[in-house]
Amino acid sequence: MLETIVLVRHGESTLNYINKQNIGRIFIGQADTPLTYQGVQQAIACTSYFDHQSFDAYYSSCLSRAIDTAKYATANRVPIIQDERINERSLGKFEGSLLADLRLQYPDFDFNQPFNLDEQLKAIDGENLCDVYKRVQNFWTEILSSYNRVAVFSHSIWIKMTLAFLLKQPISEAKRLSIPNGQILELKYIDGHWQYKRS
Repeated sequence: MLETIVLVRHGESTLNYINKQNIGRIFIGQADTPLTYQGVQQAIACTSYFDHQSFDAYYSSCLSRAIDTAKYATANRVPIIQDERINERSLGKFEGSLLADLRLQYPDFDFNQPFNLDEQLKAIDGENLCDVYKRVQNFWTEILSSYNRVAVFSHSIWIKMTLAFLLKQPISEAKRLSIPNGQILELKYIDGHWQYKRS
């Protein structure tokens, strides 16, 4: 049974960087955007943690920013298992597009809705937070009895929904957490409960 889980948010991606420049919001979701130079450095910085740890399995989403973070963080020394259930929340038709352009393309859609806070809201052909939670639940239910120690390289929303599931938190509480690029979270199963800390 799992006793240790390490969750790592991917390093800064190109679209993460653009969204910090105040030139207009781009919806990212599952758009496959590569790591920036800063993102690579954040991933390499994780080696100081993984050099002193060993795991039964290393998982990643199927998006390159998570895969590359995993490779850099582990110095490419271990096999990385890719699993679509670990992918970031899908934003459907909005992915990779500027908010200003989407307002013109979909004038009847209310873009003032709080996508990252309301559990039921979703982009056109996208997922809401509850959909991601179901993917998370499916993934962990399958592997909880398969390993003792697992590392997973994923994305902000997926990690938040994992914490909601494992810590038995309401989605409304977990979704408000701040998880920076390159953040490592370590969870331990102690006395019948999962506990976590930031590394």
